[in-house]
Amino acid sequence: MKNYYRILEISHSACSSTIKQAYRKLAKQWHPDLHENSETAHHWFKEITEAYEILSNGNKKVAYDFKLRKAIVTKRVVTIHKPIVKTAKKEQNSLEDYQQRIEQLMQQHQKLLHKNKKMAEYYRNKEQKAKTFYDTFRENREQAYQAMKNNLHQVKKKKIL
Repeated sequence: MKNYYRILEISHSACSSTIKQAYRKLAKQWHPDLHENSETAHHWFKEITEAYEILSNGNKKVAYDFKLRKAIVTKRVVTIHKPIVKTAKKEQNSLEDYQQRIEQLMQQHQKLLHKNKKMAEYYRNKEQKAKTFYDTFRENREQAYQAMKNNLHQVKKKKIL
């Protein structure tokens, strides 16, 4: 028995939107129009379409899941090996793409370093301002306390005289 979940490269708990998304991706990859005169592409396109037809229909999926569980227990599930499709264009561009990606990452890294320096400077300044604010507050409080103390002392002197 074929494992349609493996054909579509999805988990057994996949929802209908995931199944549809996987089908579209693989159908696009293995479409016979893209691979002219390729028997493997034609074969895989049929397999993918068959898997989608079963898994996209709720009743067929329930029946298939029951049969699949039974086949797994009795070890009658066929393992599949998909051939890897490589295109010459992707291989040529891969080095350029890799270098561009490295440059992008380095630019992002430099931006983050600059941002971190600015943030560190901002918080250092904020701490200094906070310290000066609290120091000023403490000094003003002490001056007010001393003024009240002096006023109280003068009032006591006047009462005694």
